[in-house]
Amino acid sequence: MDFTFDGDQEALRATARAFLAEVAGPRLRTLLDGPGAPAAIEDLWARTVELGWPGLLVPGEHGGAGAGMLEATVLCEEMGALPLPGPWLSSAVAGSLAAVRLGDVDVLPHLAAGTRRATVAVEESGGRDPLDA
Repeated sequence: MDFTFDGDQEALRATARAFLAEVAGPRLRTLLDGPGAPAAIEDLWARTVELGWPGLLVPGEHGGAGAGMLEATVLCEEMGALPLPGPWLSSAVAGSLAAVRLGDVDVLPHLAAGTRRATVAVEESGGRDPLDA
């Protein structure tokens, strides 16, 4: 079994690593502890939008990249090394996967464009799959 990334995935990794090296690290903590933290997080979100990351898991016909969980794993791995604050995991991964599964074609283009953010709430009892309701 081959567990190596292909050329496109390695290019995504290199882009993520360079971007995160630029915006994360020690200066990120200083930025987030300052009074401009909310604006700084919005700026970081806007930069991820420019990279197309919010639409990574959104199908191409809805404005996304149509990539898969392996590509999301590449980004998550890099964000584990140099953290990126903001809604990427909750919106671009959890929210987009839920919207795709529910067939919410009205919201998918907005998620892909980063103009809306989403998250997933799970009922407390945990007795059923919330997407089957």
